[in-house]
Amino acid sequence: MKELPGYLLILELIGSSFNIVPVLVIPIFFGVLLLIFYFLIDRAYLVKIKNTLDFRLWFLLYILVCIVYAKIIGVDIFSFSLFRREFKFVFPFVFLITYSSFLYSDEMKRRIIYSLFFISSFSLAWLMFGFLDPKYHNTRLYPFEGFMWEHVSGGPSIYLGPFITHSAAGGFYGTMTLLFLGIYVVCRNYVNRSLFFLAIIVNTVCLCLTDSRAFMFSTALISGFTGLFYLIKSRNPKNSIIKPFQIIAAPVIILIILATFHFIEGHGGHLDIANILNKGLQSSIAESKKSDARLYYSYLRFYLWKIAIEDLEKSPLIGVGPSRFDDDSRVLATIPKHDIDKGIISLPTSSKSKDKYFQIPFVRVNIGQFVAHTDQHPHNVYLDVLSEGGVALFSIFIFMYFRMLTSIYCERNSNLPENFALLNGVIYSFSGVGIASFFGNNLLTVIPMMTIFSIVSLLAGSQRLPSQMIKD
Repeated sequence: MKELPGYLLILELIGSSFNIVPVLVIPIFFGVLLLIFYFLIDRAYLVKIKNTLDFRLWFLLYILVCIVYAKIIGVDIFSFSLFRREFKFVFPFVFLITYSSFLYSDEMKRRIIYSLFFISSFSLAWLMFGFLDPKYHNTRLYPFEGFMWEHVSGGPSIYLGPFITHSAAGGFYGTMTLLFLGIYVVCRNYVNRSLFFLAIIVNTVCLCLTDSRAFMFSTALISGFTGLFYLIKSRNPKNSIIKPFQIIAAPVIILIILATFHFIEGHGGHLDIANILNKGLQSSIAESKKSDARLYYSYLRFYLWKIAIEDLEKSPLIGVGPSRFDDDSRVLATIPKHDIDKGIISLPTSSKSKDKYFQIPFVRVNIGQFVAHTDQHPHNVYLDVLSEGGVALFSIFIFMYFRMLTSIYCERNSNLPENFALLNGVIYSFSGVGIASFFGNNLLTVIPMMTIFSIVSLLAGSQRLPSQMIKD
C-alpha cells in the first residue's frame, strides 16, 4: 500500500480559515492533477470505488445534474458569477471527491489535529484585526465587498476579519467549536484535553462576536444535547464521577444563549409574527428596513421561504431549475440597493419583464432570458434545493450526504483513537451545520464545508482493507 503525505490537504484546511479564493482553489487544482496522474500511472495510492454507492460518485452526480440542467434551460455555465454565487458548492464538492480518493498515513491524523490548533489561533488574530480596523479592505484579496452587509443604510459597517460576512464567520467558528468539542469528548490525553478546552472557549467567544444567530443556536443545541447525554450517563453507578465534559458544556451553552439574546434584543427589534399577520409580509419588510437591519433580514427570509415553497408546489418534480430561484422578478426586487450601486450585482432596467416559464402538469421550469446571478437564495438549503431541483435533485442531495456519513462511520470500529476522535468531531460539526442550514445555505457553501471535508477526506482515505485499494 502506498500513501501520500497529504500536505495539500493541510494547506486546504489552513486556507479554509481565512477564505481567500486563490488559496482555496490552488490545492483543488493540484489535487485534481495528482488524482489524474495516479489514476493513469500508479493506482495503489488511490481508494477503490467498489460500487455505485460510493459517496464520491453521488457528489459528482449532483454537480453534473446541476450543470447539465442549467445548460438545458439557458444558463451560461461558463459564467464566473455562477460559480461565485449559486454554484459555489462545486469547489468544496470537487475538493471532497479529489482528496477522499487518496490514501493517507496514520501520522496525517496527528498533523491535521495540530493544524486545527494553528488555524484556530490564526483565525482569532484575523478576527481581532477586523475589529481593530473595521474599515480595512484589500481589493486584491477581497475584490467584491469589504464589510458585513447586515446593517441599516448609514449605520456602522462591521468587518469580520477574512470572512466578509457574519454568516461565513459564524459558520467557520461554529464548525470549529463543535469539531473541537467532538474530539474533546473522546480525548484521553490530559495535555491535549487542556488544549482542546482552550480551543473550544476561544472559538465559542469568536462565534458570539460574529453575530451569527443560526450557528449560535445550532452550536448551543448540539453541545446542550451532548452535555445532557453525558450528565444522564454520569448518574450510572459505574460513572458516578462528573465527567470533565459537563464542566465545559455548561459555560459554552450559557455563553452562546446569552450572546444570542444579546444580539436579538440589543439591535432593537423583535421578530413579531403578529405584525406580519396584521400588516402583511410586504409591509413588515418595508417598515423594518427603515429602522432595524436584523429585523428586516428576518422578515425578508420569510418572504424568500414563501417564494421557494410556491416554486416547489408548482414544480415538485424538478423545480424551477438550478440557479433560477434568484432569477425571479419577485426575488430580484429584494436585492439591496447598495449592492447595485457598488456594481456587485448588475440588473437591467427591464429585468421584471424577463420571467418566462415552461409549464406542464407538476412541472414549471424558468426558461426565460437569464437576468442576474445574486446571493438572494431562500436562506434555507433544503428549500433551496427543493425549489430549484424538486424532489429529484433533493433526493440526490440527501443521499450523497447520507452515504458520506455512513462511509466514514465505518471508521468508528477502528482501534485508532485519532480516527474515533476526528469522526466524533465530524459528526458534531456536521450536525451543527445541518441545523444552521435551516436558516442559510451552509451545506452548499465553501465555508464551512471545506473545513469539514478536509477531515472527511482524511478519514475516507485512511481505510486499511486491501480490497479497498485500486490494483493494476
